[in-house]
Amino acid sequence: MAKNIECEKRVMLSKEQFKTIVKHYLKTEKIYKLVKQENVYFDDYLATIENKKAILRIRKKKVTGKLKPECEITFKYHSDEGSVEINQDITPSQYASFKKKAILPEGDVMVELQKLVPELGCLSIIGALTTLRYSFHQDGSLIEIDKNKYEGITDYNLEVEAISLDAAKHKILDLCEEFNINYSEDYITKNRRAINKRRGR
Repeated sequence: MAKNIECEKRVMLSKEQFKTIVKHYLKTEKIYKLVKQENVYFDDYLATIENKKAILRIRKKKVTGKLKPECEITFKYHSDEGSVEINQDITPSQYASFKKKAILPEGDVMVELQKLVPELGCLSIIGALTTLRYSFHQDGSLIEIDKNKYEGITDYNLEVEAISLDAAKHKILDLCEEFNINYSEDYITKNRRAINKRRGR
């Protein structure tokens, strides 16, 4: 099991800001990773996971230069230090089976999920999105530039992951100043945007 505390800050981008930032860093960063992600989100009909301010997700990602996709299940919830992620690697066939049948395979994610949400009912898909992500490291932070598609919508965001929430905020504010981006704490995560759109919120 991989259990991580993510200290992240994010900001929405316009299409032009996304293009400007990607163009800038493709020129200045010699080492970067380009990943295409497919994310599918699950909950029961009572939104039990959502009511715990958590998410259950499967992800398939194709990294440029690698022949086989990487698949995982993630259970994610909030803590005072940041977002806690429990990740469990699965095979592409397990990914396809879970996506079709919504039956959670045994493993670390199931154990952790049952601790926080013991009353969980039958699962179903509540949202899905694909993300094209450029990522690289800079000044001790992980910088991620995303193009997201879901429910007929395309939007863009910038994420910074650092050793603490304060460090992540400091770095993202520097980037916002450099690229003339308006920063707001009222950020709605991309998974929540996709789920809200599917539910008509």
